[in-house]
Amino acid sequence: PIQASSIAVVNGAVLTHQPTTLAQEYSLRLTITNSLLVDSNSLVDVSGCGYIDGYTLGNTTNGAATGRSGGSYGGLGFSAYGQSNPVYGNYQNPNELGSGGAGSFGNGGDGGGLVRITAASVRVDGQILANGANAVDHGDWGGGGGSGGGVWLSVGSLSGGGLIAANGGGPARSGAAGGGGRVAVYYGTVSGFDLTNHVTAHGADGNGTGSVGTVYLKGNGVLGELLLASHGAPVGLWTPLGVAGDMAFQVEKLVISGTNVVAAPAHEMPIQAGSIAVVNGAVLTHQPTTPTREYSLRLTITNTLLVDSSSAID
Repeated sequence: PIQASSIAVVNGAVLTHQPTTLAQEYSLRLTITNSLLVDSNSLVDVSGCGYIDGYTLGNTTNGAATGRSGGSYGGLGFSAYGQSNPVYGNYQNPNELGSGGAGSFGNGGDGGGLVRITAASVRVDGQILANGANAVDHGDWGGGGGSGGGVWLSVGSLSGGGLIAANGGGPARSGAAGGGGRVAVYYGTVSGFDLTNHVTAHGADGNGTGSVGTVYLKGNGVLGELLLASHGAPVGLWTPLGVAGDMAFQVEKLVISGTNVVAAPAHEMPIQAGSIAVVNGAVLTHQPTTPTREYSLRLTITNTLLVDSSSAID
């Protein structure tokens, strides 16, 4: 970890971590007693520093994307000539690297890296990024984009006009797009920073679009909000709620927002929520039943369910 009184990333500078290799995982972990400043020309950027192409959680090929599929983390990568890897991790505590996309000749995009920041105050006029890398076009069959990585912030105050993102990486040729990563922001106060629109975990577009990942926002003394939102970006796949092994998907406030943003439980299990809003063209559903497995949508909501005029539970 980096332990500092204050950090300023200014005048076009970049703070990052080393790219993950087959032998070593890397992350950027900052503990700052006072302030972090990222000016409008500068970046905290760990994009493409996660698992390499064809690798996933645990730095292994077991369960990783195959063929020319995109990588998954918080959202699903699109499958092409194989299968994307399952989603993983905890939306409240992003603590993993993003997964690499698949490619026949090592040309899938690497997953996004991991950045975790604790600070008394953070001003972001530039960008904090953990995006998946685009697949590389070697003039062959192409490859899938890497998934977005992980961003976790715990700050006393947050300000600025910048961007925080863990978006998926784009494909090359006949490859498929990567899914979004996971972002969680815990804050005391916010001044000027647009949490709703400037914190993103979009899937990438092209040859099959990845699904949105997760953005979790939690202010002191208020309920946490899980936001699955496209912000107008293309969307092609559904976003699984929860991961393998969960007995129920639990959330204080769930907002599913955007045209073609579709969410469903990751497997047959109930959703237990304080409130749910399905808005701006979104859909809440369950997976289609198969010859071997039945699915259903079972909601227990202590407060409110909102489905606006452009959206559906379907």
